[in-house]
Amino acid sequence: MDSVSGKVLVMEDSCSVYYLDDMVLYRVPLATTTYKNMTINKNGDTTNFVVDMDDNNILDVTIRYRNHLFKTNEKKGLMYDSIMVDTGKVFDVAKFLNKNTNYRTNAFNKMSLLNDPNDKLVSVSKDKKTNILHEKYASISKPDQTYSDSTYLYYLPQKQFKNINFSLSEKVDSLKKRKFFQFKLIYNAVPKNDTQKVDYPRREIILRINEIEVKNQDEIAAFFERFKKDSKLLK
Repeated sequence: MDSVSGKVLVMEDSCSVYYLDDMVLYRVPLATTTYKNMTINKNGDTTNFVVDMDDNNILDVTIRYRNHLFKTNEKKGLMYDSIMVDTGKVFDVAKFLNKNTNYRTNAFNKMSLLNDPNDKLVSVSKDKKTNILHEKYASISKPDQTYSDSTYLYYLPQKQFKNINFSLSEKVDSLKKRKFFQFKLIYNAVPKNDTQKVDYPRREIILRINEIEVKNQDEIAAFFERFKKDSKLLK
């Protein structure tokens, strides 16, 4: 949501996670969008910020990846912009995970939602066809605008995620005896007022775990092999 124009922006993001033996690869996409009237200097930086970021003004979208590899329970890992780089860049695993998967370490591993006095469980239901257990929480009070008006949590039997060694919250999984695989945050519409110059429409934030087919197996395997050879840099 653009707070100046009131234009609603649909934003999507994803991060792919791969496992091999005791190694983990987080593949983080970085999208660069070029718009009409946008000036980019030789360093790749945008120098003209007065740009109408409308979909009709998009000239090009380029996606590249940062590949973060580390061993389970190790403190340091290596990041590769490309399989062709001379050496990987050493990074702190805990800091990387806190920055890129903070929904795990903050909201849900600490159980702040499920026992927060600001939130109240209002309904629990189960879809017989999909076997999805669904909980709805309503916000009793909102300390600030980052708090959603309602929150939906979704669970499936653990066996349906037997090949996915990833969790939004291991603590919630253990408590519910199911896999917590999705949550949805709902923000109700807010009309413009003295401090808000535009109407805010109803908004949703959805986060979900999906198992995907690995179509680029050779490329992913190459990163793991490269990491095996370079991991001596971390000692």
